[in-house]
Amino acid sequence: MALRTSRCSGMPIVARPHKTLPPQLASEAHIVISKAAGPGREFRSDVVGASLLPVALRFATARRSTAFRKQLRHRSSVVNRRDRAGNCEILEDKITQLERQANLLKEQASQLEEEQRESIFRAFDVDSSGAVDLKELQFGWKAMKEIELDKELARRLLEAHDKNRNGVLEYEEFCMQKLEATLRKLVDEEKAKAAAEAEAQRKRQEQEEAEKILREYETTLPGNSDAGFFTRLCSVAAYVLPLLDSLDLGAVVGLLLPATLPFFVVLQVGDNLAESIPFGKLIWFFAMQNFANKEEQPSLLRFNVSQALQIDIQLAFAGLFRSFLEWVVPDQALNNSIWIFVSIVATVVFLPMIGYSVVKSIQGVAPRGLPLVSDGAEKMMGVVKPEALQVKNKDKQ
Repeated sequence: MALRTSRCSGMPIVARPHKTLPPQLASEAHIVISKAAGPGREFRSDVVGASLLPVALRFATARRSTAFRKQLRHRSSVVNRRDRAGNCEILEDKITQLERQANLLKEQASQLEEEQRESIFRAFDVDSSGAVDLKELQFGWKAMKEIELDKELARRLLEAHDKNRNGVLEYEEFCMQKLEATLRKLVDEEKAKAAAEAEAQRKRQEQEEAEKILREYETTLPGNSDAGFFTRLCSVAAYVLPLLDSLDLGAVVGLLLPATLPFFVVLQVGDNLAESIPFGKLIWFFAMQNFANKEEQPSLLRFNVSQALQIDIQLAFAGLFRSFLEWVVPDQALNNSIWIFVSIVATVVFLPMIGYSVVKSIQGVAPRGLPLVSDGAEKMMGVVKPEALQVKNKDKQ
């Protein structure tokens, strides 16, 4: 047993002999203890201090473990690279094998398709002439697809695939898939054509129905259709009121055209009779309006009464307009000129309206051709214009 002196106390310390360590581990422990003890202190590799031995062993073992782990990771990475390289080679071999199988299947499918095509062509080519004519196409399609093709559709189908225009389908021109696709296209075209014709027919029927409604609207009136002599006579008499009210405006025409003066003289007599009754014309107006609202009366008479009231209202507005101008214009000479002008215009406009209405009433036809005036008369009667006529009027505008 060797004696050594402590650096701190100067007392000898006892170093116990230790079991001999493996050379590499003892060398690593010796290095660790020498670094821990400081410079100038040497120890034997087979004899170490008891207090430093566990620490030295742990340090040495840790160093060896770290080196082992690094070596293990390196070997694992090498193995992994080799495995990946091997897997890639295996996958490439499998891909190559699958491509070969796919090509083989394509060849087999192509061969089967060609055999099937020959079989179908032979089924259509009944007389074994090497070509399919129109009748064979119809017969074969019915036998194979259970669809009967009419002659026109079969002809169009054959012409669509007859490339050399010899009137038959040869083997190179015969392809069932293409024929079916063409047939679907032709059928769709037929359906579209039929739908277009049906739509055109529907529009024609709607147009005819609209024209019928318009004819009925223009030639007949709802309600009582009586157009006898008494109804026509009363219809003409309905325009007496607007004639009397036009006297103030038409007198100027009588002065300017002496030939018309007797007519206005007669009107003056009737106007005097009406004015002899207090509010006579006003009572007459409301009585006519009440009569026009009675639906049981003849439609021809009701319309003429309503139209006479509309003309009378327009004459009243013309008289008010003339009075307004007389009030606005202070010059008497200019005022007279305006009065004459308005009177002539009103007479030229309203007297032909009354004349047209009288002539139509004598004929037993409702005078419905006056713009605005006839529309107002129809509204008074509750007659509604058909939508077709309203659209037609908008189109004209």
